[in-house]
Amino acid sequence: MTKSFRLVQEFDIVDDYFGGDQMWFKSQYDVKTGCGPVALANTYAWFTQKPLSLADMKQLQEETLSYLQGPVLTPGKYIRGARKLFQSKGQKIESDSIIILGSGSVKRKEMILFISKSLEDNRPVTLLLGPNNPRQELPHEEIYRKDFSSHWVLVTGLDVTGDDAVLYVSSWGKEFTLELSRLMKSKLILSCVSIKPLGKL
Repeated sequence: MTKSFRLVQEFDIVDDYFGGDQMWFKSQYDVKTGCGPVALANTYAWFTQKPLSLADMKQLQEETLSYLQGPVLTPGKYIRGARKLFQSKGQKIESDSIIILGSGSVKRKEMILFISKSLEDNRPVTLLLGPNNPRQELPHEEIYRKDFSSHWVLVTGLDVTGDDAVLYVSSWGKEFTLELSRLMKSKLILSCVSIKPLGKL
């Protein structure tokens, strides 16, 4: 039996796209390293609950760079940037985070619990997918989602079946689905950040 967790509203923050896209940055350096700032721009836009035009989303992404520049390698750096962005809008935040090493069922349950609780509270989860694992438990298998290596995405939904799950995430302006167990075997580390504004934006 599958249990689904979703944000209360549709993830409709920018016209015709499923969130922002680091390819929209003006600088080629930011195009290559800007997944963390895009995830933060997506998070801020979500909490405003005001769908943006493409031009406005691009502007928000560029503004986010003033508070968080890539590459963003740790949840701590992401949280500090988020605090600065929200403070610039007169808003304080609370944050919570976890770092997951390993791929066993206990670690999966920990990740599932963190994400599901955040989504139940109508908060998207920023997820850092660490470097690809060069030594997998099943070396004959291909590394799952090589393109999602050292990359930030925003989790907007979760389907849980038993002790495994499928994540629905925003990246590159599109929606992707990621199988959690395969993801955890293929990445050296996963880290989640959940942000809660203290009051309405």
